[in-house]
Amino acid sequence: MSPALGVLLSLQMGSRPLTRIRLRQLAAGTEELYAAFSPDRSRLLTGGDGAKPTVHVWDVETGKCLHELHGHRGPVAAVAWTHDQQRVASGAFDGCVRLWDLSSGNCIRVIEGHPSYVRSVAFSRSSDELLSGAGDGACRLWNLTDGQLMRSFHGHTDGVYRAVFTPDELGILSVGRDHTIRCFRRRFVCSSAATRRLRSWSSR
Repeated sequence: MSPALGVLLSLQMGSRPLTRIRLRQLAAGTEELYAAFSPDRSRLLTGGDGAKPTVHVWDVETGKCLHELHGHRGPVAAVAWTHDQQRVASGAFDGCVRLWDLSSGNCIRVIEGHPSYVRSVAFSRSSDELLSGAGDGACRLWNLTDGQLMRSFHGHTDGVYRAVFTPDELGILSVGRDHTIRCFRRRFVCSSAATRRLRSWSSR
């Protein structure tokens, strides 16, 4: 039997006290799991290891699997939703990022160019750009219209665990296995003083 993922779902209406707690067992077929809720919390996106690396999309209310997305050749270590919830992205130990259309369940783009595993993926607010973080310590910004690399951000001395856009999307924050948090700007790296403050915070 495939390993199962137990998901505890709590539903709350506004400021009212917690009214319902529901436990779902989802047969994700993986021992190590990476997951992300859709922006409206109605669906859950999962990925992980397993004999056949697979991305699953689950209905939170029913626990039903809505999509099984196949194509990666290594464990899936990063998943993300677009803000309109029409597409998702997955990054894996095969060094690829795959973009999926949820209306059809098809892979609509494969982004290569990572020399190591991909551990982080994040969409811009417009969903036209994607930020990836990889095992070589670099963050990469991709144009999803043509799949081309826009820019790479270097500084980490080990793999990137997580990379996200700042709220104004003019900057990027990343966390690495080197125990540092780094701040980048689209045109330049943040000041050395800011970098020192982030390093000091990350080492606490």
